Amino acid sequence: SKIKTIINAKNFYLTQSGSSALEVASLLLSFKKNDEIILPSYTFSSTANSILLANGKPVFVDINENDLCINLQKAEKMITKNTKAIYVVHYGGNSCDMDYAIYLKKKYNVYIVEDAAHAFLARYKNKYCGTIGDIGIFSFHQTKNFTSGQGGGLVINNKKFVERSEIILNKGNTRNLSKENYYLWKDVGSEYKMNEMAAALLYNQILKYKKILNIRKKNFSFLEKEISLIKNKCFKIVTENRYSDFGYHILALVFNSKLTANKFKNFMLNKKIQVMSHYFPLHKSKFGSQFKSDKCNITENIYSKLIRLPIHCAIKKNHLIKISKSINDFMRKKNK
Repeated sequence: SKIKTIINAKNFYLTQSGSSALEVASLLLSFKKNDEIILPSYTFSSTANSILLANGKPVFVDINENDLCINLQKAEKMITKNTKAIYVVHYGGNSCDMDYAIYLKKKYNVYIVEDAAHAFLARYKNKYCGTIGDIGIFSFHQTKNFTSGQGGGLVINNKKFVERSEIILNKGNTRNLSKENYYLWKDVGSEYKMNEMAAALLYNQILKYKKILNIRKKNFSFLEKEISLIKNKCFKIVTENRYSDFGYHILALVFNSKLTANKFKNFMLNKKIQVMSHYFPLHKSKFGSQFKSDKCNITENIYSKLIRLPIHCAIKKNHLIKISKSINDFMRKKNK
């Protein structure tokens, strides 16, 4: 496929969603009773759900303050004899520290799954996110840079999972192993593949992927530059970390207090500018609190103070100027 060529992946499959791709990834790891899987608390529920649906036990750890990706130093401290895998989440278009992740894989004999739902076409050094660990996943949900409405992608980098992944994706069947050409039921599986209409919608965007990424980069860079000129800021921007080629999925502001974040959100919404918060920590949620967790101080500190600004491709220059001016107006009002 076109995507397979662009990201230089050996094995790539389109799926119904990023969640579907995660479920296949978790099934491939064949969790046994008491197997623990480390993941950040600051992620979407699908990352944890895929582990539970495959009978694994999620273990939540904290994120880095600068890029909001999983803190792998803290993840390492949570590794036990029961640890089967680490699910790294590339947040907002930044890459996690994949050299460290591969070091942990080799040292502790654990699998690395890359949740690159935010990071399609983002890179770690010279490699595309999703192509470095054992398995990678993408999302092509309507909120993402490239969309099929609903949709996802699965990258199999570990050769041992290739044959079984194709069986799982084909409802647990193989077809070409008998002379009679029967469907042969060999394994668990389901309808995980993307439908043709969704794939056609996505294909048209992939043909102009450089243009789409460039528009998002321009929108991000414009707002980042304008915001940098504001004095006495009560927030910081989550920007590109030192080892990423950024994917420009999210422009997030982290405020110094929950109260200010809420005031800013309401101020912008009153100006008809769509701004949004993001994840509630999984380990603090009613359902997630039953599972093992490290102290997640940064996650608990930032989640209620984070506001995302729009940078999608439909935004015109005058809209970006309005966003910039509104941020300025809010800061002037606040600093009076």
